[in-house]
Amino acid sequence: MKSYPLTRCDQIVIGLLLTVMAMQWGLPPGVMFFQNLNHLFFFVDAQIWINFTMLGDTLVLLCLMAPLLVYRPQWIYGLIAAIPLGGFLSSSLKNWFNAPRPGAILASTDYHALSDVLMAQSFPSGHSITAFAMASVVLTCLKKEEKNATQICIKVTVLTVAILIACSRIALGVHWPIDVIAGGCLGWLAGLSGYALTQSFPKFWQRNSVKWCVMWVLVGTAIFLLTRIQTTPSGEFAVYLSAVAVFISLVSLISKALKTSQETRPFLSTD
Repeated sequence: MKSYPLTRCDQIVIGLLLTVMAMQWGLPPGVMFFQNLNHLFFFVDAQIWINFTMLGDTLVLLCLMAPLLVYRPQWIYGLIAAIPLGGFLSSSLKNWFNAPRPGAILASTDYHALSDVLMAQSFPSGHSITAFAMASVVLTCLKKEEKNATQICIKVTVLTVAILIACSRIALGVHWPIDVIAGGCLGWLAGLSGYALTQSFPKFWQRNSVKWCVMWVLVGTAIFLLTRIQTTPSGEFAVYLSAVAVFISLVSLISKALKTSQETRPFLSTD
């Protein structure tokens, strides 16, 4: 697999990650900092935070990105390829540190809990990993393109969404600030690994069969999410939006396939 040099930003991310991991070992959680942010975010409607946090669900985010299969397939492929490293790091560090969440330390009157109260495996934030893996893939892919106003808008939008997803975990009262910082760093590195995998095996990712395979998996995922929302109604707007995105993508791919088929069909003439 090809190797890619780390940029100064990547090096800063690694340094920040090592710092917060050391802090997690040696220092107590920043209770006061968490409470200040949690109270500050409480002024935003709870449903807004709940829907943002749903975007940090890997399945929801992938479905929401489904139209990229038509327009920017390398972006969604990069996120898919980032899942192995991101999932491994999230699971391993959660089990290794097994850090208590705010609900295990603070009384219910000491902070605003806007979702189910969770107790353990706080460090790092898995939702933040997903959010920043997406941001890392998109921003890294954009480096190859010519800089313009549209690219700047995309970068700002992607980073803003990733930050809001991370902040939603504090707003809901399920993660400490250090959790989302670590998750953001890990997500960034996972995104780089996903980008590297797609660039190292371009022939595989360029196959039309891969695109259709991903599409049908996303269709099944959307159906699963719609079924799940019936039993656990939380973040309905984000789930319904992701399902609509999958439907639009499927229609667009079918339409494009039919158009291509008509253009390549041999002309039949009759005397």
